[in-house]
Amino acid sequence: MIANVRWGVLWGLRIAIGFSVFVIAEYLLLGATPFTNIGTSLHVVIAIYFSGGVTAGAIVGALRRFTRTRPGAAAVGILAAFVVGTGIIWTKSGSPNHWTRIDWITVIGFSLIYGIMFSSEETWNSQCQSSARMRANRQPHAWHA
Repeated sequence: MIANVRWGVLWGLRIAIGFSVFVIAEYLLLGATPFTNIGTSLHVVIAIYFSGGVTAGAIVGALRRFTRTRPGAAAVGILAAFVVGTGIIWTKSGSPNHWTRIDWITVIGFSLIYGIMFSSEETWNSQCQSSARMRANRQPHAWHA
């Protein structure tokens, strides 16, 4: 399980780095205005990307065994997307105790759409094929026995 959590956290870090590069480029091109317009800063956005990426990645890694089925993959995806969606809305609206109904609807909708989308048949099949290849690589072949 620790290897799966590590795998998830590393993917979360990779995604956070990618989004951070994008938002740094936005900051360099447009300055602080887009951030101050929504009451945040570049540093806060990057911190939320990393905290969301690491947390969602750890959740996916810890629950990776449940992703072997489509319903399980969808449930894990929705949970991870909820963490990410919460971070996005937190950046815009602050702490959840200040959220409006629209903020909550946005997080829930984001979680359902992206959680299910990333556990779609294509993603699910590639995950299963990847896992099968990993298992095949760990097992000795009959001709090596």
